[in-house]
Amino acid sequence: MPKLIQYLFLSAFIFTYSSVLAQQLPDNDSDYVDKLCENRFNYTTNSNFRTNLDQTLGILPTTNSGYGFFNSSSGRSPDTANAIALCRGDTERIACGDCLNRSIVRLRQECPNQRDAAVYYDNCMVKYSNESVLGKTEITNFITHNSTNYATDGSRFHQDVLKLFGNLTAEASNGGVLKYATGTVTGPNGTVTYGLMQCTPDLSNQQCTNCLNDAVGQLAKCCYGKTGARVLLPLCNLRYEANRFYNDVAVLPPRPPPSSMVGTGGKSNNLTRIVTSIVMTTAACLIIGVTIWNLAILRKKKLVEASLESKITDISILEFLEYSLDTVLAATNNFSEDNKIGQGGFGSVYKGELEDGRLIAVKRLSRDSGQGEQQFKNEVLLVAKLHHRNLVGLLGFCIEEKERLLIYDYLPNSSLDKFLFDPTKRALLDWDTRYNIIEGVARGLLYLHEDSRLRIIHRDLKVSNVLLDDDMNAKITDFGMARLCKPDETQGNTGRVVGT
Repeated sequence: MPKLIQYLFLSAFIFTYSSVLAQQLPDNDSDYVDKLCENRFNYTTNSNFRTNLDQTLGILPTTNSGYGFFNSSSGRSPDTANAIALCRGDTERIACGDCLNRSIVRLRQECPNQRDAAVYYDNCMVKYSNESVLGKTEITNFITHNSTNYATDGSRFHQDVLKLFGNLTAEASNGGVLKYATGTVTGPNGTVTYGLMQCTPDLSNQQCTNCLNDAVGQLAKCCYGKTGARVLLPLCNLRYEANRFYNDVAVLPPRPPPSSMVGTGGKSNNLTRIVTSIVMTTAACLIIGVTIWNLAILRKKKLVEASLESKITDISILEFLEYSLDTVLAATNNFSEDNKIGQGGFGSVYKGELEDGRLIAVKRLSRDSGQGEQQFKNEVLLVAKLHHRNLVGLLGFCIEEKERLLIYDYLPNSSLDKFLFDPTKRALLDWDTRYNIIEGVARGLLYLHEDSRLRIIHRDLKVSNVLLDDDMNAKITDFGMARLCKPDETQGNTGRVVGT
């Protein structure tokens, strides 16, 4: 039954996305503005990221928050595909859906294999990434467009524009859920300049202000004295022109039934109707199927957990020193970027120094990752009773506010991959050292599999999860994907591919 369900889902999704991507952009696509295809990391056609991206973009049009903001995510790190979309605050629902669908088609055509990309139209934008997008206001790449015409008094005109956007920034950031503002400024010769600013609704007031201030800061570099310009970022944007280019605000009501997305006719409305119907049907099938799948595996999982319960009830996190959040913040300089020494699917790792001078490594689990929450539970429950010279020992933990922190001894030589893939450091790995590392990893695994009080399969053993102490001794770390086994269990099946 589960295999049949998976097959039906995959078939439905393949049909959905091939239908969407097979659509051709209309001949009149004049409101297209620009694209941003990050070429740092690419993906292949048959990769996990491609599958996740197809699912994310397919579901995206169904996730309207009610204010023209869309957000969806699929998959697990490092192949997670996150996507957002934002329609301009004055855009009607049907026009918003049409713009969103055209943006997805355009995005896949313009940026066919990038892991990070965005596309901009007059009325909407769509961005996807393998990294988190929500709340990420620190942007290094800006898209700017400007008019070819200059104002008569460029200096005075620039000051008027800054004054206009100063007022609009305050209005947009404090505008409630719909962080959108428009306004005008009149020059000394009576000419009127129209301005618009908008942030994604997920930003706080301060985040919106910071994002818009960053956008305004680009005007002096790109558009000084120009009579029209726009600055585009994923989470905010601004625009000004000599003519009125926006309509009165049409606050979008909460998402209606799918039938309300049907237009009154025309090529673009047909495209919206077709894509939305396919996506909504697929999403409904997905929800029903996932529910059936979860119910099927839940029964099996409970049977296994019942036999293992007696093995873990004696593990108490109270045996560890619970660190206060203030202590960790002081040790890591408030999680300063200068203290950051690693990044993974679970979150980030920071170097810290306690008041007594002891160096620690702090694993800060991602707040918005289900994997991060499970990672925390696994690390505490499994590593609590594991004591071996070839395993990284857990010093303590911190659970305060929304933080989930794990504290370890700091190992200055970092991980094995830093040596293997560095031409200079690789020379330090003579054969005696390599043999010692291999033996250490083997002893650590033997302990996990045979000698510890808990039978554990690591499931994510790779060179980045082998740390090295001062004497280049190997220590296995990262038990977020580890699996607890029954004492007499010699084989097992997994319902999904995880780890390495």
